[in-house]
Amino acid sequence: MLTPEQDAVIYAAIHADPVLDGFARAGNDSEVAARLNSHTVTVHRRVSAAQLLRWSALRNVMQKLQSEATNGTNGKKSIAQAALTMLSAGVSELPLDAEIIAMIDVLVGGNVLTADDKADLLTRAAEQIGLAESLVGQAVTIDDIGRILYVDRPNGKIPKVI
Repeated sequence: MLTPEQDAVIYAAIHADPVLDGFARAGNDSEVAARLNSHTVTVHRRVSAAQLLRWSALRNVMQKLQSEATNGTNGKKSIAQAALTMLSAGVSELPLDAEIIAMIDVLVGGNVLTADDKADLLTRAAEQIGLAESLVGQAVTIDDIGRILYVDRPNGKIPKVI
């Protein structure tokens, strides 16, 4: 079950989208839930160790990082050292969270990696998820939609559209 805060986010999303709003006004809760849960939002969550190694080999990333770790200055040097450690740590996957993306951005800004290197890595980590999951961290059910839209339906009845 969703929290009241999550309900409010979903309610706002439904009414912000003319198509979802139309289905909601028509009382088609199943279509609203299906559209909110359909995989249409791209996120970059994680990249597997195999993908990371292939990326680093194809883009010559190891050599770039080793050069920066040896010859670099300030933050770029420590980020390059950390990246090399992550690449050789034997982890099964690397989460592409905000901190990792910020580190990559520093390396791109410092001309250690290219914007194309970053884009290629993000492509490997791309996943499709539903709008509901991207907004509140989970899919929604038809019952969730009915409960969320109850405020728009006096006495549980769907108002006639004139």
